[in-house]
Amino acid sequence: MIESLLLCSMQNSWTEIKNQLEKISSTVADSFNKPAGDEEIALLEMHLKQSLPGFFKEYLKTFNGQLHNEFKLPFVGYNCLLSIAEIIDIYKRLLDLFGDEPKIDWVQENKVQPVIWDKSWIPFTASETNTKIALDLNPGINGVYGQVIQLWPGQDLEGDHIVIASSFEEFSEKILSYLKEKKYKLEEGKMTFTDNWII
Repeated sequence: MIESLLLCSMQNSWTEIKNQLEKISSTVADSFNKPAGDEEIALLEMHLKQSLPGFFKEYLKTFNGQLHNEFKLPFVGYNCLLSIAEIIDIYKRLLDLFGDEPKIDWVQENKVQPVIWDKSWIPFTASETNTKIALDLNPGINGVYGQVIQLWPGQDLEGDHIVIASSFEEFSEKILSYLKEKKYKLEEGKMTFTDNWII
């Protein structure tokens, strides 16, 4: 019963995020896709070969990413939310490119695995500058399962700042609070948060 209430809360968070966006930028709000169905989410988990946290699945059942055109309508910093089809495509490409790479022996393990790419990093945003935000389902020794990480070429894998939220639930609530408290700038359709929490 408690878990059902929490999952319902996740759907409400993203519905409220969209409600806030409609007051700020109807163009961005209108770019949110329709909810994903259970079959689409099952297909995603099949491609990932792992289960997703319940909160993330509830988000997909609220909005299946954004309908965007060459990253011209970013919402999370300079990132666009990915649809399930885009998550699968990007995940497979990154796994093909970097899945067999060994650990980087000169990087000290901290909150994330010291690798170029981990098969348990699930990207759910992307930008035209190759920045990605991902769920981390295989954290480092000082991390937590399900933490949200931000990645870009040359990212410092040892630093704490790579983790931007300890869970997808916290990530979602933080976005909602930033919108409600007007801690953002909107310039030429690009939304950025005022303390550079997300690039």
